[in-house]
Amino acid sequence: MTSEARRRSNEGFTLIEVLIAMVVLGSGVVALVTALGVNAKTTLGNRNQSQASSTLAAAAEYVKSLAWTDSTIACGAPTTTLSVAQLKHDPAFTVTYGPAAAVNTTSCTLLRTVPISVVGSGYNLSVNVLRRPESLP
Repeated sequence: MTSEARRRSNEGFTLIEVLIAMVVLGSGVVALVTALGVNAKTTLGNRNQSQASSTLAAAAEYVKSLAWTDSTIACGAPTTTLSVAQLKHDPAFTVTYGPAAAVNTTSCTLLRTVPISVVGSGYNLSVNVLRRPESLP
């Protein structure tokens, strides 16, 4: 090996090689940070959807537990908003139920449907609960 070849092999990286390496590594870091941001946003959306769904299920159970004679589930009763004290839920959600309506009958004495809705954090979920008297007449 000549002295010129030996000297060139010991010189190290050129400035252009270092700059290209920095651009490649920088692109990788930017892609990683972007992926983490998307993951955080998706996780938050999934958490909110899960909370909305479980709040709706809890509200349905709450309405099912009310006595048939409770005035809040009577036909024509105004819409009722549940507080956090009545039903433990994220205050970002508004939980409402009512008014009840008769199902395939002319009166509300045998079967009622009670609409329940959960609104908040970009979600608007609803379900209808069927109610009948504890003892039929």
